Amino acid sequence: MHCSTCGNTFSDQHTFCPEDGTKLSSSNIATSTEKQCGECGTTQDALNQFCEHCGASFHLSSPSSSERKAALFSTGTFQKESIKRGLADGLKIAASAFIAMIIVASIIHNSVSNYFLGEFDILSMTGFRLTDFLMYLHSVQVTMTIPGEFLGAQTFQAGVVHGLILMALIFSLVGFIFGKRITPLTPKDKLKLALSSGVVYGLMMAITALIARRTMTIEEFYTTVQVSLSFSMFQAFSVSFITMTLFSFIGFLLASPKGRSGKELHDLLPNGKSIYFGARAFLITSFTTLAIYTIYIYNSDMMQEVAIFEAGTLAFILSLQVAAYLIPLIHFQTIELQVPDMLLSAYGRETLWLFSASDHPFFLNLEIGGISPFVIAGLLIPVALFVWTGIILHQTYGKSFVKPLLVASGTYTLLSLLLAFFLRIIVSLEGVHASISVTFILSALATFTFSSAVMYVTAWFRS
Repeated sequence: MHCSTCGNTFSDQHTFCPEDGTKLSSSNIATSTEKQCGECGTTQDALNQFCEHCGASFHLSSPSSSERKAALFSTGTFQKESIKRGLADGLKIAASAFIAMIIVASIIHNSVSNYFLGEFDILSMTGFRLTDFLMYLHSVQVTMTIPGEFLGAQTFQAGVVHGLILMALIFSLVGFIFGKRITPLTPKDKLKLALSSGVVYGLMMAITALIARRTMTIEEFYTTVQVSLSFSMFQAFSVSFITMTLFSFIGFLLASPKGRSGKELHDLLPNGKSIYFGARAFLITSFTTLAIYTIYIYNSDMMQEVAIFEAGTLAFILSLQVAAYLIPLIHFQTIELQVPDMLLSAYGRETLWLFSASDHPFFLNLEIGGISPFVIAGLLIPVALFVWTGIILHQTYGKSFVKPLLVASGTYTLLSLLLAFFLRIIVSLEGVHASISVTFILSALATFTFSSAVMYVTAWFRS
């Protein structure tokens, strides 16, 4: 007979518990009189609340130490396997994108470099190789050192928008193809895969920057000189990592069923839909404006002369580059020009924005200072996209649209700054410095304020 109060066992002769007086009955008998401790493994009375040997509690069924170790080992193994699989997939994606960039770079290099090699002796001296052109497309800074009696040490960074366009198309396409081939992925898996491919691609470009470094012996003016050429490994990694991660992730999202890209971002991030809306507005604005301005500039008088007397490919590249500089201007961003007197007359240092009174040859006399009706008409493109985004934000979030609106504007601004980075052209010689760049802080404030204001006014009127 068992007592249900104290848990002691007595002979069948007892009717009441001699310890606490509880009535004993056969119904108090447990189905099992023994149980095993999960910690030390000893067998003891089933009614014990704590183990007699190690003091472990029997109230909650806890796994044994061996079971816990096995679980931790299996979890660690699973995590290691997941990391290995992610790095393997990232390596496949990054390698495919890297090979595609090399192929495209070689095609452009063969068709364009011969013209430049014939025009600039310094490029002929150093030998403009494919690796150099690959760095050029990624806007990686190069440092060239020549003995002081010739040109001394010089650094230059050529921010070319066609390099960004090529990378965006290739990375997005590779992400789209692998997104279709790989088993269905969650939004978190897609982000991890994009980060993995970005890290691997960045390392590939950093290694390429290291390989591209070289020292050459050149005979010039009956003198033998040593010329060294090096590229920034950190910049090669950072630019490649950011662009590969961003655009491959866009490709993964595009590989999803139609209409799920925004939802997937919303599942991954608290304000994912707002990020999606801001990125979509930026892409549509940039590519539409770039296409319209490129066609216009390519058909301008100066570009027609370049196309006739020099090379049509060069005229198109210059048109594309100048059109890219007009994109910051129609967002009320500022462009800083610093040109030495010895190169282009006495311009010195000047800051331009849409309504600045200037007539620089950089913009091929498009009457920016005179507020050209065509350039001002470009304002309608971002304004229309901001109005459209404001309507969508109000339809999606209702009256609580302010925070999502700020997230969308912030996304738009960050992507604008990425474009601004690829527009930086810096040339530095000993005692000479020339640069064309979009000022980051003022550009960020201008773009964020401009986009937020138009979106807010639109959403406020809708409400």
